Amino acid sequence: MISLARLAVGLLAVCSVSTAFAEEPPTKNYFSIGYYDNSMEFSSNADNGAFRVQLDNISLRYGYQLFNFLAIEGVFTTSEERLFPDDGTKVKNNYIIGAYARGQLQFPAYNTTLYGVAGLAHGKLTYTIEGNLLTGTTTDTITGNGISYGVGVELYGAPSTSFHFEIMQYLDTDYLTSQGIVLGITHHFAWPKMGTGR
Repeated sequence: MISLARLAVGLLAVCSVSTAFAEEPPTKNYFSIGYYDNSMEFSSNADNGAFRVQLDNISLRYGYQLFNFLAIEGVFTTSEERLFPDDGTKVKNNYIIGAYARGQLQFPAYNTTLYGVAGLAHGKLTYTIEGNLLTGTTTDTITGNGISYGVGVELYGAPSTSFHFEIMQYLDTDYLTSQGIVLGITHHFAWPKMGTGR
């Protein structure tokens, strides 16, 4: 399923950059869907250890353009539970939610926007140790809150569609961190002007 998600995002990206270039990046509301290659580090009380895992995540984002150089947005990411057969453990990114301010520089002549985001995020991870009839199954839930930030680039292939690539540090705490790259597609909504009949 995850490989299909990667393929779908890749195909959308190819379609996006292969269409006619936009005259100028649109503004106002936008929605993104993407693939987040998530490197998570966490400490578990259940296993008395520190661990690092790679998880495939889906990333959703909704934003509102305040000015040409400033937007606000909310982000949600989650993953399927991943089984590690070597030791019988399972890890799942239940969610990471964040609220951000986004500063950006638009280059309409090149159909490109460079941006940086900074804000606050909250995350929850579940770590499960599969036991036997004697030991049973142990589950540990790790949560974290902290500053979140990243940089990215949007490449417009059509007036309302762009492909984005970003490097994110979603969480950075003593016991739970999340960082990686995001690849995705953004659709910009063109709100009709009042009284135009469109």
